[in-house]
Amino acid sequence: MDTANGASGPKGVGGRDDADENARIRARARRVSEPESASEALDGVALFRELKRDARAALCGSVVECEYERGDVIVRKNEVGTHFYVVAHGCVRVDASEVGTRTGDYAGEASGEDDERRRHESRTRESSSSEREDASPMGGIALSYKLLYPGDTFGEVALVRKCPRTATVIAESSSVKLWALDRATFQETVKRTTFERRCRLTSYLDAVEVFRESLDARTMSMLVDALREVTFESGHVIVSPDDVYEEESSKFYVVIDGEAVVYVDDGSKAEVNRLRRGDYFGELSLIHKTSPTAMVIAVGQVSALTLDAESFYRMIGEKTVKLMARRIDSYTHTANKAERKLSKSCLSRCAGSFAALRGAMTSPFGWLSFDRRHAERQKISLNEIKRGRQTTSKKLSVDFDVHSSKDVLFVKEIGSGMLGSVFIAKTLNTQETCCVKVMHKWKIAHLDQEKNVCRELEIMKRFDSPFLTRAVGAFQDARSLYLLMDYLPGGDLFQLLVSGPYRGGRFPVNVAQFYAAEVFIALEYIHTEEYVYRDLKPENVLLDACGHVKLTDFGFCRHLLPGERAYTTCGTADYMAPEVMLAQGYDQLADYWSFGVLLYEMLVGYAPFASVSDGVRHRRIISSDLKFHSTYFSLTAKSLISRLCVVDVSKRLGSGARGSGDLKSHDFFRDLNWEDVTARRIDSPVRPPVRDRVSADVGSVGRHRSRELLRALDRACERERRERGAGSSAQSADFVGF
Repeated sequence: MDTANGASGPKGVGGRDDADENARIRARARRVSEPESASEALDGVALFRELKRDARAALCGSVVECEYERGDVIVRKNEVGTHFYVVAHGCVRVDASEVGTRTGDYAGEASGEDDERRRHESRTRESSSSEREDASPMGGIALSYKLLYPGDTFGEVALVRKCPRTATVIAESSSVKLWALDRATFQETVKRTTFERRCRLTSYLDAVEVFRESLDARTMSMLVDALREVTFESGHVIVSPDDVYEEESSKFYVVIDGEAVVYVDDGSKAEVNRLRRGDYFGELSLIHKTSPTAMVIAVGQVSALTLDAESFYRMIGEKTVKLMARRIDSYTHTANKAERKLSKSCLSRCAGSFAALRGAMTSPFGWLSFDRRHAERQKISLNEIKRGRQTTSKKLSVDFDVHSSKDVLFVKEIGSGMLGSVFIAKTLNTQETCCVKVMHKWKIAHLDQEKNVCRELEIMKRFDSPFLTRAVGAFQDARSLYLLMDYLPGGDLFQLLVSGPYRGGRFPVNVAQFYAAEVFIALEYIHTEEYVYRDLKPENVLLDACGHVKLTDFGFCRHLLPGERAYTTCGTADYMAPEVMLAQGYDQLADYWSFGVLLYEMLVGYAPFASVSDGVRHRRIISSDLKFHSTYFSLTAKSLISRLCVVDVSKRLGSGARGSGDLKSHDFFRDLNWEDVTARRIDSPVRPPVRDRVSADVGSVGRHRSRELLRALDRACERERRERGAGSSAQSADFVGF
């Protein structure tokens, strides 16, 4: 499992490398002399194009300018990167020879450690036109390097994750000027501006009475993702009866600032209303799919939120549309002639005060105060969640009565991870086979994983689904934590892809459909419990003896209230959604992206965005660069994956009012009975081989071997602790919950 902030170097090295690059920047940093040129250069970078306007503006103000002379080192191989660079003037050289002359590598970025174990990922890529190979006079060895010129960029991945550089970058011309932006500033700025924007738009929607009355927190949050801010100058005709209804161009509007006047075109050009903050219009045209019957003109500058027709139908939901239609119809029963005309126009008036946005000093993002109605709705949502969480206090299954390592016979080590090792074991009391994850306390403390470990146990206590691994026991001693889980002899989905019965490391469509359906039922359960999973990949999809799916590894799982967003970048890079990678705020729909990636890999044998370097993969993900070269993709599979791996979250399958129902009704699952899937009445098309057969001697020999396994683990753990220079203060600390 990847760390929350990406790969990091050995302790002590990363800090020194950070300081080295930062020191070089600090010695040269000054205010940008050409801010407009710097802004234009950043707008041309894929990473920045995906950010909102306010985030881009804030980041442009944080860029610094640095000057170098010929031979100065800008980026050094194996340093932990901290900055992203744009060449403003001059030329720099990337010594690609230091990274094996691999074409396609992005200058100064680390290659993906996950790529090494993926199938079919070694692909030949065309060399850049600026890459040259010269014959060396020393033994004929070819030296490869790449030259970067004004407008070129390098070090982009350093903004997203902490990883070592794979090449040295040196000033080639006599004078070089670069624009630089550091990771900490980038991440904090994106988080802050995204959070503030969401809160600001939410407050605007709270002013719309029909939304307050009919939309829940989740739908309101999804609307925020779908809305676009536009500005109209004085006199601009926003809508007109001459406009022809088209699903691509017709829109729903909410006024957020300024004033617009409404005219009914009956020959008199009479003004019938004025629209101000919190008023909306355009819904009549969308509901009836007709041209507007009135004209709306900006009086002074007007700012509004817009929602396209497709998003309106998909996200608003039937309840809200009916409520809007009733309000339109109600105007026809009024006695006033102007009001009757108004009912036929494209506007509806909504009462309600606008909630001002106010910042406070308490939060790093600022507290944002909304009106009382908003607070009450959030309180209601929270109470609903609390009522649904009464199972939280339930205890672990008592099927396996174990209280210490003496109650367990350790048979075989089957894997190791960041915090410890996993063993196949037998309980001495019941002779049940299980898996035991042994986690070392000092390592947990050293890696600052106390919260994640305790959270994973609490989540496994709470979740109750046949598609998720169970925790059947937990205990601790002075050195370690022990987590007992279901024994699943079928291995994982990655192993089945690599060494299963199918050629080429890929599944036939019916097999992929089966596993995808069961994985989605598992995800749907997690989402129903108001959690986001954040680490979906084949290695975390385990198989029982019958070939049915069980998701495992809940270390990155996080609880989210309806409408809430997470901002931590975590997970495995190949499966990470763009909004997770950019820390733009995300919810359960990030798992839908990962689900699309998993389905792609099952069908063709490799992840869709797998690349020769982190930089290339990063750019492919944030632009959703999907390629369906293989003939193994059916039309329905292409359609489903394309609708899941969508950068715009508001357009992603599952974002609409029907939620997961939209995915279940997709043609790819047309022949599937979801009730049978949920009840596990469909036999697995593959009966996986039992990889680790358990045959344990429960007598004195077996007990002695069990003790030796733990002693060997302790010795290895102690050696590692000394090598890392970690303290042992956490050795005897008790962990609450174990």
